[in-house]
Amino acid sequence: MIRTSLTLVIALQTTPPISSPAEPLESPSGWFSTDDYPKDALDRGAQGAVRFRLSVGRNGRADACAVEESSGDVSLDQTTCAIATERGRFRPARNEAGESVEGTYSTRIRWALPTAPYLIGLEPVRVVNMLTARFGDAVRCETVSATNPANANFGCNMEYNHFEVWAYARNHRGREVRLSDSIAFTSGDLPFPPSQEADLGERYASREVRLTVSSGAVVTNCEIVQSAGRAPRGLTMTDICDYYRENGRAMFAPISTPAGERTLRVTHDYYLQISDGRVDPKPD
Repeated sequence: MIRTSLTLVIALQTTPPISSPAEPLESPSGWFSTDDYPKDALDRGAQGAVRFRLSVGRNGRADACAVEESSGDVSLDQTTCAIATERGRFRPARNEAGESVEGTYSTRIRWALPTAPYLIGLEPVRVVNMLTARFGDAVRCETVSATNPANANFGCNMEYNHFEVWAYARNHRGREVRLSDSIAFTSGDLPFPPSQEADLGERYASREVRLTVSSGAVVTNCEIVQSAGRAPRGLTMTDICDYYRENGRAMFAPISTPAGERTLRVTHDYYLQISDGRVDPKPD
């Protein structure tokens, strides 16, 4: 028997070194928006910076993510990696031969609680909005006074107020109708700011509500404490609570308190003016 000796030669192929690293096609900040802020993190008032590393494939897509420096909040860390992996697009790394190769990319993103445009915090605030309508015309809303200029137009988008002034304009065709909503906020036992509604017309309704607001500016509870006069036409006053629950993050500044939440008292006083001068009503 003839035995043949085979010698296996294993050739170790070395990968040419990377000459150009993976580069994002756009700024990583463009991958994120305020709408991506995790709700649970908002409710906790969590914020912080995350440093992460992405593994980038030859196709320019991120296929793995690792947190290198945590923000201190698991939800923010996990959301960062999920978004970066899904939305990150890259010019892949290349070796000295000009071939696309796998690479990595590291960067840092900071999650900061969004600043509410109206900046309702802990200090007492009063805003008076006047809604004006004439039957057949669009409802107009303007702030006639505010203790803080940053609060101008706060509450101008309350739908039930628009419906109310429109209903009056429909029933008083040819007359200009003005409905004013004087809104006051305060916290704890602090008094409400003084009112200056002498020339707003007749007060026909008022409501007081109590809001519980989380450190992330989410309204977690709303209750009507006091009510006088009638509710706007066709609606119940629970619409006030629905409005605050749906729009809290756009109204209140995120504030961390020892209790983790704050209680705000809110009053709405409604005034009505109907012009004396009559003009030919517009047709239906």
